Amino acid sequence: MEIVERADVTDLDETSIQSILSRLRGTTSEEEKLSRIHITDKQGRVLFAGLLVTGKYPQQFYPQLVIDVAAHAGTRKAEAGSPRFLDHSICEGTIPEMIDEAISVTLRNLRTYSVVEGSGRRDLPEIPPEVLREAVANAVIHKEYHPYFQGQPVSVDIYSDRVEITNPGGLWGGKTLETLNDGRSMCRNSALMRLVQNAEIPHTGAATVEGQGTGIELMIHEMESRALRKPDFKASADSFTVTLWRSGAELSMNQQWIQQQGLLTSRKNEALLLTLREFGPSHVHEIRNRLKYDSDDIRDRLHALEQLNMVQEIQKDVFVLMVKGINHTTHPTMDKKTETHPLSTDYDNFSAKAAILDVFQKSEKEVSLTTRELSDITGKSLSALRQAMPSLIAKGTITAIGKPHSRSRSYVLTTSNKT
Repeated sequence: MEIVERADVTDLDETSIQSILSRLRGTTSEEEKLSRIHITDKQGRVLFAGLLVTGKYPQQFYPQLVIDVAAHAGTRKAEAGSPRFLDHSICEGTIPEMIDEAISVTLRNLRTYSVVEGSGRRDLPEIPPEVLREAVANAVIHKEYHPYFQGQPVSVDIYSDRVEITNPGGLWGGKTLETLNDGRSMCRNSALMRLVQNAEIPHTGAATVEGQGTGIELMIHEMESRALRKPDFKASADSFTVTLWRSGAELSMNQQWIQQQGLLTSRKNEALLLTLREFGPSHVHEIRNRLKYDSDDIRDRLHALEQLNMVQEIQKDVFVLMVKGINHTTHPTMDKKTETHPLSTDYDNFSAKAAILDVFQKSEKEVSLTTRELSDITGKSLSALRQAMPSLIAKGTITAIGKPHSRSRSYVLTTSNKT
């Protein structure tokens, strides 16, 4: 752990230190606590991580360790005929202070939409603040702090259609774009991570970052639960970028649509309705994979919404959206005389993913099926099934058996997805 040669304990903020130390147990002296969490070493010398999290003004020693937030007029930097910046702020201070200021600057450059709630109104930014916080905090925590990179700040670029958060330093610890969302926390700055976990967001008392390997999952979940576009991730050898798409129009339309239904519903129920609106007929397990809700909770909520004529179960665990009793999909309505639905005997109107899941869920024992066998059962084309399968495998819903291009390659439902 790097020692900050020019700093001493008088350069640290006592209030920040005491706030962090109050969360620790099992140590006796303050000196022991400070060295245990890498604020100082055993000789009392200030360490790099300690200065960044509890320093009075860390930029006195590292002027470039800032967050650079810039709002641009178009979809690129400095487009012809446009001002260089619409807004520009260099966020300084400790890591919790920088993160908090960067989020505030970003939010003031995003559109907000008012939503009627009872007799009042609530303003919603087009990108959820918790998603912004996670993206910015991740960038600061996972930044490469080697001296070669210290002159490169974390940057937040706000364009007319997106927000890009970039940190110096590529993926670390064997992480790839394919394994970003596997729940494993791999951090090149473990001492810094631990300190920031115990540091508070200014004026709130809440933790600055969770650090349990769930940051990417949280960002994806919060966007998808609002039927907004998922974040994009780009990695190179020396940088990592998160792109959050500005979805003001979608957010506004989604909230207006919810309000038009004339129901006061919960946040989870809204997410379920918006998911069905966005993706059409969906299996409970598809919804679970998108929203990360418990399968039984999803079923209970959808059955309750069915009683309100908001959704309809057209096949076991497959639901479609209804609005005031009118089916909003291309599915035929239920035959009231027979109380059966045409889809009870075929998969014509299922999505390929929903059809695959339904076949496996209906089986009373574990079965292994090839795409050809799935095509025979569902009537779906081989190309549709082949396009649907990779995402189910990537999400861990389906497990593949055999070589990727083998005709005999088969598929089974992953054990953890069985009910």
